Amino acid sequence: MLKIKQAGLCLAQIAMISAMVVSFTGSAAKAEFSPELKALIAKAAAEKELSTSWGHTTVGGLPGAKAIAKAMNKKFGINIKIKFAAGPSMARSAGKIIAEAKAGQKSFTDISLGPSFTVSEIVKRDLYREDFDWVKLLPGRITPDLLEVGNKLVRVTTTLPGVTINTSTMPGGKMPTKFSDFMKPEWKGKIAGTPYAAGFEAVSAKSVWGREKSLDLIRKLSTQMAGAIRCSEIERIANGEFAALVMDCNRTGADLWKARGAPVEHILLDDFAQRRYYYLGVPKNAAHPNLAALYIVFGMTDEGQALYRKYWSNDLDSLPGSMQGKLVHAMQQRGAKFIDVTVPFWMDNPDLKTTKREMVKIIRGRTKKGGKK
Repeated sequence: MLKIKQAGLCLAQIAMISAMVVSFTGSAAKAEFSPELKALIAKAAAEKELSTSWGHTTVGGLPGAKAIAKAMNKKFGINIKIKFAAGPSMARSAGKIIAEAKAGQKSFTDISLGPSFTVSEIVKRDLYREDFDWVKLLPGRITPDLLEVGNKLVRVTTTLPGVTINTSTMPGGKMPTKFSDFMKPEWKGKIAGTPYAAGFEAVSAKSVWGREKSLDLIRKLSTQMAGAIRCSEIERIANGEFAALVMDCNRTGADLWKARGAPVEHILLDDFAQRRYYYLGVPKNAAHPNLAALYIVFGMTDEGQALYRKYWSNDLDSLPGSMQGKLVHAMQQRGAKFIDVTVPFWMDNPDLKTTKREMVKIIRGRTKKGGKK
């Protein structure tokens, strides 16, 4: 009986010590928050619900929103909800934010998410808030080099366009390593492109290949194509309809279908290395701006980046432990030189939009004549 009592006492002591440790670590974590972040947390908690809207697979869609809300509540000691609605393309979302601001209406989404070419349209109209001091909100983690256009935009993930390939149907059984490999005769009639020329507008910049060389490249690629598919249609690579999608938008679709057992891989090409970013910003007409800012801050923490990897197959290459960072480093070791497609890059090359329209015409004209749609 004495031993049982002693054991019970020991267990009680352990439980008490464990509770003290949890309490201490929780307090310590909160103590690590900067004064600016503590103030933001209080304002964000009062707003209670965040509205988000993007593609149903972007950031994990609804499951991703629920997971992020749960993690934010735990980390910041708050009780908020994230309302998610599947929305239009990122380009159309930017247009909607602009139209709503012009009409004096609140934005349909509290957060603007997009790549450089879509968010730059909002930047041009000066519709992003810039009063959040991101560096002070998360010192040592958010650094000035991760911000663009002053304090308006935060780089949150890196996307590396490449090729999604069906390893069971690729001709020759040898994995391509360069874009030029897809110009070989054995690939003719076996590849798809995107109807919007994903990834190609950047190389048409004067500082890269220039307009004429890039258009010539598209003409040559179009003769190899059997059709055009969207980046969201990777099942058509997985089921063998096409042997490869050249070029894709990112690795998300390939990872999704690979996890389901499909023979697909996402490969990066040394002679077509691009580093693109997804940005988050708070529209001036956001209904819950402080909660939007806290969402952005959370996305830059270790926990936030882990959720981006889990639900979006994506993270920011410059942060410690980054999945994308390892891929970038491996390519650089092989001698690849990256084009960084940032907001300033896009805005400094206004002709990219016109050239992209010409590329789209070439691709669509070719696929209408003889390829699959």
